[in-house]
Amino acid sequence: MFFVYRIWKILLNWLPISLLRKNNKILFITLSFIFILSFLRDNFHLAQVTIFILYLILEGLFLINTDRRIAGSILIAFGINIKLLPIVIIPYLIYRNQWKPALFIIVFIIIFLLIPIVFIGFDYNQFLLLERWHLINPINQEHILDTSERSFHSLTTLLATLLVKDCGDVHALTLKRNIANISIENLNIVINIVRGAIILFTLYFLRTKPFKNTTVNLQKLYEISYLCLIIPLIFPHQQYYAFFFIFPASTYLLYYVVYMYFNENYKISKYFKAKKISIIISLNIAYFLTNSHFILGMFNNIYDHYKTLTYGVLILMTLLAICTPDKLLTVKPNTGWADKHN
Repeated sequence: MFFVYRIWKILLNWLPISLLRKNNKILFITLSFIFILSFLRDNFHLAQVTIFILYLILEGLFLINTDRRIAGSILIAFGINIKLLPIVIIPYLIYRNQWKPALFIIVFIIIFLLIPIVFIGFDYNQFLLLERWHLINPINQEHILDTSERSFHSLTTLLATLLVKDCGDVHALTLKRNIANISIENLNIVINIVRGAIILFTLYFLRTKPFKNTTVNLQKLYEISYLCLIIPLIFPHQQYYAFFFIFPASTYLLYYVVYMYFNENYKISKYFKAKKISIIISLNIAYFLTNSHFILGMFNNIYDHYKTLTYGVLILMTLLAICTPDKLLTVKPNTGWADKHN
């Protein structure tokens, strides 16, 4: 609960929440926690560390951005040492011209990997590291045909179920879901192409040339939201609880909707109204797809068969691409905030 509290405080630090009227602020906070309630439940119920990992990422970046680079680097390196997922932060920091924190993280990762030698000896520590590498080696077939468990959700799982007729899913229903039947080698190529495209798409969210830092907190939240959102997509073997990583993105999107569409004095054009309706409908669809296990659990087998959770996250990714922070900074609500801060 403490880590959830800290994650929320950091997100609010990057959002101009004071611009919302009291009723809208209550609406925004309520919707933000409703959106990720099922993932909170899963992490608590299954005693998982996803909340802690997300905390290490956000707290680490928060410390780095406030010139406490070593402390922030230690937290992110610790997170990478527990689970490989936060490793996406290293290239992000390099792109943002944060070379020292990126180097510190690499150094602390090595230190964390070597510390157990003091307690278990060099040979046994080396043995464990090699065994760990065998497990996470991306060329392993189980990471390509990522269907050994019904509850797996990621791009690798989704593409395997769509592109391979007999993908090794012993829990598959008799309902048809594959649209092609390609070889494992070609599946691996497709997975890496799609994964590479999603990683490359990060450049769209960074919105600046390389090696330039940004001082706009809203922009920082925007790009970090995308990075956290794609973590459970690009890594294999992801269970429901791993999708707690969508918390920053869903929070940003809900703030965008409340701020942009729930102010009384906007002049609504037909285009603006159509866009508003489409975004709100899409966000509702994304909510249902990502929370369907929690809302209508009697159809869990169908959700898992068709990997609906992954589709929901892909919708969130699309909405995030549409709802850019520059639109929040240029709109002129009742408060006059945009005029003062442009």
